Amino acid sequence: WSKTAVAQGSLPCPGTMASPTWNDELYDSEQPHGSARHSSSPPSPPGFPSESSAPSSPESSPRRHSPRATWKGKLPKEGLEAPLLNASAPRGSWDRVRTRLGISSSATFRLTAAAALLVGVLVGAFCSSAVLVLTGHLTPPRVPWWPAPLESPRRTTIQVHGRNVTIYQPSLVTTSPWRSVPAVIVLHGSDDTIQAIENNSGFSALAEASSDGFVAVYPEMATPGGETWGFSAPWEHAFFQALVDKLVADFLIRRHEVFVCGHSNGGTMAIFMQRNMAGIFQAVASVEGGIGHMEEMDNRSLGRPTMLVWNHNDPVLAEFGGEKLYRQTLAEVRRQDHLQRGASFMEPLNAGNGAQILYAEKLSWDALPAQPPTSVISWSSVAPTHHWVNPTNVPGAAFDAASLIWDFFQAVEGYPQSNARGTLQFSATIP
Repeated sequence: WSKTAVAQGSLPCPGTMASPTWNDELYDSEQPHGSARHSSSPPSPPGFPSESSAPSSPESSPRRHSPRATWKGKLPKEGLEAPLLNASAPRGSWDRVRTRLGISSSATFRLTAAAALLVGVLVGAFCSSAVLVLTGHLTPPRVPWWPAPLESPRRTTIQVHGRNVTIYQPSLVTTSPWRSVPAVIVLHGSDDTIQAIENNSGFSALAEASSDGFVAVYPEMATPGGETWGFSAPWEHAFFQALVDKLVADFLIRRHEVFVCGHSNGGTMAIFMQRNMAGIFQAVASVEGGIGHMEEMDNRSLGRPTMLVWNHNDPVLAEFGGEKLYRQTLAEVRRQDHLQRGASFMEPLNAGNGAQILYAEKLSWDALPAQPPTSVISWSSVAPTHHWVNPTNVPGAAFDAASLIWDFFQAVEGYPQSNARGTLQFSATIP
């Protein structure tokens, strides 16, 4: 209503209008220039309560502002006026909460969009992981879902079928919990321990120094410190199968890159496993160990890539045949080569001190159809020794059996798995 209408009393009777509307334009036109329209309240029409006595609850009828007043910017801030502006809108639970918190409609939209985007990202990540697991490209991790980086390096002893197994994880592995790496299983010899073979072989130090990284694994015999491994005993096959499954599941080891090597009786066991457990291990190596238990070997198997490290002045090997055992071992490892070809190439090694090491050379045979590749480190010490050869164990030696074995394993990691009658080709050249 205008001031003139108020003065003349020409107002409708009380109750005939649900929500009286103040005409800002008329009122503003009669105000002195520059006066604050909201600085004082106009007189209340007869029959209506004054503005000071009007209820302040949101449900009461509010004063409505004209578009001109809104354009002129004379309204209070949105957060303070929200109950008045939205008084005529339906009021649900969310509207009341949003009004009390002072959240605008645009902010509500932004929050809803952000929540929808987050849900979409989580659903997409879950679906992608599920596809990778189903297609075999990703091994589902065990609890916890996100493993924290460990102290580096880490040495762990676990139990597999009641046997102790020491696992050495280098810094490259412990600082990257989701990094999958190969594993090298190292078998000790007769009357030996897993602690001694770890120290003497140097594989843990090599794993730490390797740029690619691998996990070194040291299992013990069924009888700790015993004379021999089980070879064809059923519990032996079950133990190594369970060990590899454990490494793959709990240590993110690549199943197709599990290698095995051994010293003395452990080396004989490694040669046996390349034939009888060809489906479990990618390649094997024997250090100062010849072939044995031939009557128990699976002659249907094509075998796996094999390396021999042989000291021709080894007193223990001499007891079991010496040079005859050497030729027999090499012939059995390469039994699929019916022509018994000579080495593809020969490379002299830096033997070191000539007063203690007579010679050292590497002989290599490339793969043939149905015949895996073979490599031999042939060397001789001046003084008889059965030690694992490296500069620490054999004074004067300039080469390390562990490093040569790891180089061989890396060269043949892509050698295909095959059945007993396969004729698969492998074109890589053994370094």
